Amino acid sequence: MDSESGSIILLRTKLHRPPVTHHHVHRSKLMERMDKNSHKSVNLISAPAGYGKSILVSCWLEQCKHPGAWLSLDQDDNDLRRFLSYFIAAIQTIHPHAACKTQTLIDSTLLPPQDVLATTLVNELDLIDTDFNIVLDDIHHIHDKPIHDFLNRVLKYPPRYMHLVLVGRRDPLIAVATLRSRGKLAELRMWDLRFSMDESITFLQAATAHKMEPSTIAALAKKTEGWVTGLHLVALAMQGQKNPGQKLLKLKGATHYVVEYLINEVLDHQPVDIRKCLLHISILDRFCAPLCNALCGIDGMRFIKGLQSNNLFIISLDADNQWFRYHHLFQKLLRRLLNDHLPPEDIKALHDTASQWFASQKLIDEAIAHAMAADKPDQAADIVEAHRLEILNADRWPVLARWLSQLPEAVVWQRPELLLGEAWLAYYRFGIEELIQIVAQLEALLEKNGHRPAWEAELSLFKSYLCYWQGQTQEMLTHVAKAQTGLPSTHDLMRADSEIYFGLAHHMAGQKQIAITALTNRISRQPNHKGLLITRQIITLAFIHLLSGSLQEAATYSRQLGELAHDTSPVYIKSWSTYLLGCCHFQTGNWEGARRCFQWMADNRYVAHTAAVMSSLVGLGVTLHFMGQSRESSQLAQHLLDFAVETKDPGNLAIAESGQARIALLQGDQEGRCPSYNATTMATAFLFLEAPQITHCRLLVAQGSEEAIQKIESFVKLTKDIHNTFHLIDLFVLQAVIFYKHNRLNEADQSLKQALDLAAPGGWVRPFIELGPVMGDLLIRLKQQNVQVNYVNTLLEVFQDLNIDPKNQIHPPVSILDTHSFESLTNRELDVLELLAERLQNKEIAENLCVSMATVKTHLRHIYEKLVVRNRRQAVLKAQQSGVLAKR
Repeated sequence: MDSESGSIILLRTKLHRPPVTHHHVHRSKLMERMDKNSHKSVNLISAPAGYGKSILVSCWLEQCKHPGAWLSLDQDDNDLRRFLSYFIAAIQTIHPHAACKTQTLIDSTLLPPQDVLATTLVNELDLIDTDFNIVLDDIHHIHDKPIHDFLNRVLKYPPRYMHLVLVGRRDPLIAVATLRSRGKLAELRMWDLRFSMDESITFLQAATAHKMEPSTIAALAKKTEGWVTGLHLVALAMQGQKNPGQKLLKLKGATHYVVEYLINEVLDHQPVDIRKCLLHISILDRFCAPLCNALCGIDGMRFIKGLQSNNLFIISLDADNQWFRYHHLFQKLLRRLLNDHLPPEDIKALHDTASQWFASQKLIDEAIAHAMAADKPDQAADIVEAHRLEILNADRWPVLARWLSQLPEAVVWQRPELLLGEAWLAYYRFGIEELIQIVAQLEALLEKNGHRPAWEAELSLFKSYLCYWQGQTQEMLTHVAKAQTGLPSTHDLMRADSEIYFGLAHHMAGQKQIAITALTNRISRQPNHKGLLITRQIITLAFIHLLSGSLQEAATYSRQLGELAHDTSPVYIKSWSTYLLGCCHFQTGNWEGARRCFQWMADNRYVAHTAAVMSSLVGLGVTLHFMGQSRESSQLAQHLLDFAVETKDPGNLAIAESGQARIALLQGDQEGRCPSYNATTMATAFLFLEAPQITHCRLLVAQGSEEAIQKIESFVKLTKDIHNTFHLIDLFVLQAVIFYKHNRLNEADQSLKQALDLAAPGGWVRPFIELGPVMGDLLIRLKQQNVQVNYVNTLLEVFQDLNIDPKNQIHPPVSILDTHSFESLTNRELDVLELLAERLQNKEIAENLCVSMATVKTHLRHIYEKLVVRNRRQAVLKAQQSGVLAKR
């Protein structure tokens, strides 16, 4: 069994509703009452232990005309991410495809705010158009405030067809009074659940082998006050006694004393070995026959069957009758008796045995919990270490995070294997500062405890990652080579991610073609183009081409990456594919394409890479400005800051402030505060659209400050050193403008020429037009010098198209990138496009094609819509730049 199979077993037990026993008394009045209230959003069944709450609801669910699902909760479920995973799993037992987007949000690195989760879930559940019930049993175990807050949000505007049944010993911390006042709540309380006299007599007569006087049975029923478990205990205590009942009628005292007496009576009648096993197994929240064998050294199956035949408070947890648990009251008393009769060290030994058995079955959560109960944190650590690689290869890092959270921090920070697990968590969170500390501690541990090649290779991978963001090229090449040489073949995730840093390292060193050739060859040697490895190889090729300014190639690999989204890690792949494609559209001035991609990233901001989302939000703000939507652009700037605050990452706050300043600058505010930045981490700009260093320079350039000259020169050198054309183009155009403003015209021309040389092959537009009319003047100067004339003409036409009217509405420029829009054109529309290129008027086109003027106008309208252009000149320009007309 692997750890995933263990998780499936646990899930099955949590989703299994308790079976109805043969002693069950059918409670028709309560069933009718529940039927009557089945339309309510919430049915609350709240009463102390032992009143038959779960059995009642299970019986009702069985005969209810609407489908229902069951979720048993326990103390371990006091985590919103885990609770929601189980909650959705329960829903999917009756609606398999429900809440998929919410599940994706739950699996994301950054758990979204509760209102986002609640809104998403409600919207998805509103798509279900038939009534269904969801039972949350033992809701009293949930004391985590975020979970109750989430439920309150869901129940504020609950899905129309979902009906929650909350079963617990006390009211959950939800807005019960509000739900009651709105007529959305039905309740069953202790006084409702008490057996009537007739029900009590019926139960005792059915459950007792003795023939007693009706008056004695009636007296016992009265004494138990309709308490179901009390009646059950009375029936068990009567077994094997002479003249039962009379002794029981003499019992006095509070309820818990009576319970203890009755259970002791039951235990006293058990054989010694059975009594011992009952006590030992009480340490378990669930058990099966092999586990009983391991813990007690007896025939586990025979023991369980004996408990079932004697009705000793055992509840089946799955349809196959493999897993069981005690009734909570019974388990609570047994544990108390165990603590009274067994020394602490012996109880720890039981937990130790249980931990080892659970670990052997790869039921890791329980193995860890029992190891900690046995006061053996090192044993718990061993268990995590044994399964760390498996869980990482399965891309289930939240599970690893949960395991590590159960261990003492002191233990984690002294064990390299565990600390490598923490390193992966920091890596997923983009926690560079945290990872730096972890790497330093790992180096110290390996120096102290000896070196292992696999650990060294894994550590080298993290070092190469840090070297990239710190711009340390040669060190990165060294570390990535060690990682790829030393990582074992079993380390799937690590070997896949090492491909990214192999490609980035060689690109940063100016060895772009070496990386591209190697990656392309590796892809061609793979038998089936699926899995972690190929996604990382393709994303690396997209990275390299985009970093080097090759937008067409980057777009091709970005689309190819998106095609793999259905094969592995779809959210990770889809988000990166969308972001990278959005960058290509953004840089070529395809504002509609950029808006679509960045809006998708904004809508899915909790499942995508946080840094890419921050960048997308800035890109969306800039895009909206150039689409003439200045108000929406300003609003987006505020959303950017709100999201940064949610991430609780100071680095994201710096990006948000920088992005806000950049958007404000576009709208004419040159007095904004220059964003702060760390000059030593220029490489962190990567392929992100917002680099505070560059926006700082934008503001200085807009203000004409001489300070910009020196800063830009230093950034140009650093960016050249790491071959980041993606940002170098921006720096060169900024340098050209600041030189121009200070009348250093030759230097301005030279800087702009370098920008054009880098930008022309990829058809870059955005860096030039973002600087406004002054860049138009500079381009005209170069055109007069016969520099990149065709490309400069293209840019000048874009400037001409980007007219700003008195209402500050901006007309979008022509897209140079998106050739896929031509695929939807009909043959006749392509014919019209060719005639447009010949500068024919509508009448002439109609005569050439032998159609009416109205038909020509219809064709033109369709062409403009499909190509996202405004006029015939833009349509022709787009077709020529994409090569469509030339091909025909």
